[in-house]
Amino acid sequence: MFVLVVSRGFPSSLDVMNGNFEADQVRALRALGHKVVVFSIDRRFNACDRHIGLNHRFVDGIDVYNFYLLPMPIKTMYKLGYFYIVQMAKLMYWIILRNHGRPDIIHAHYLYTMPIALNLKSRFKIPCVGTEHWSFVGKSNIPNHVKFYAENVYPKLDALITVSNSLKTNISKQFGVESIVIPNMLDISKFNIEAQCDSNKDGAYFSFISVGALVGGKCFDLLLKAFSKLKFENKCLTIIGDGPQKQDLKNLIIELGLQDYVELTGKLTRDEMLPKLSVSNIFVLPSNSETFGVVYIEAMALGLPVIATKCGGPEDFVNFSNGLLIERNNEEQLIDAMEYMYSHYNEYKPEIISKDIINKYSPSKVARQIESLYNECLCY
Repeated sequence: MFVLVVSRGFPSSLDVMNGNFEADQVRALRALGHKVVVFSIDRRFNACDRHIGLNHRFVDGIDVYNFYLLPMPIKTMYKLGYFYIVQMAKLMYWIILRNHGRPDIIHAHYLYTMPIALNLKSRFKIPCVGTEHWSFVGKSNIPNHVKFYAENVYPKLDALITVSNSLKTNISKQFGVESIVIPNMLDISKFNIEAQCDSNKDGAYFSFISVGALVGGKCFDLLLKAFSKLKFENKCLTIIGDGPQKQDLKNLIIELGLQDYVELTGKLTRDEMLPKLSVSNIFVLPSNSETFGVVYIEAMALGLPVIATKCGGPEDFVNFSNGLLIERNNEEQLIDAMEYMYSHYNEYKPEIISKDIINKYSPSKVARQIESLYNECLCY
């Protein structure tokens, strides 16, 4: 099967996180024997790997075409509307047809790429599947321009995938569109309990670790305040990530007197994260909103119990055998959960946590679910 993927990006050595969910799926589909070509549409303001216009790369046997456009928010992109969509789709159509032939199916990721994919659907006369990962459409107060966009896009897809049950429920409630839940996948070549380094888990410190963009919605300020109030002294916390709140968090660490207990590493690649995760006891992220939460399952695949909030995605995979779920923005519950983990850590079974997560979220299992949906759309 020839699959044309329309994405928000594709990772490069200069920007390893851009389009990483899509890239994981593309590699898994290729491993099943499918031909996959990627068109990424990059409209970010802070792109790390800027080459304005059309660029082509060949990555792991996959043709990747990247459009880097003048940065624009989705509201502006919508206002440009029909002209923008038609011109982009026309160019993509001829490049694909000339270099690769006619695809069997189109798979678009994120709402803002789907109008172009739908125009390609009409040109190629083939089915179009969409996957929604975007936390914006998982909220109750969605802006009107995004609502209008979604209402005119989702119903025209041959199938809509959502990455969690909470996102499925919200899209059904907000737009009256049903979807099928197929989760994000886990890179089990890196994130598995056998990949663990020699660890310090039985050492002098009980270590918490957290990963995410340093933005308000991840609630790292709440985490630091809760951490500062833990009753036990042999504690440490590592926060991996970068973002606009970095300096504010540094100031808060000083204000709370945590300089000797907390490490802010900055942004790390998956390979660079692994040693940090391996020597940690507990993964904790008190986020306000997660459509799925890949960082949780990456930690769990390494055998770490997790503390998560009831914020969307984690409810699908966190249970009492592998961690704790708490309410959002609740410092008292966060302190209690961290104290509980310290007291009951030895009751968790790392091998069982890892095996269960890998069984559910391995690339081959998730890719087979996507392949099955493709076949339904193509009536195979």
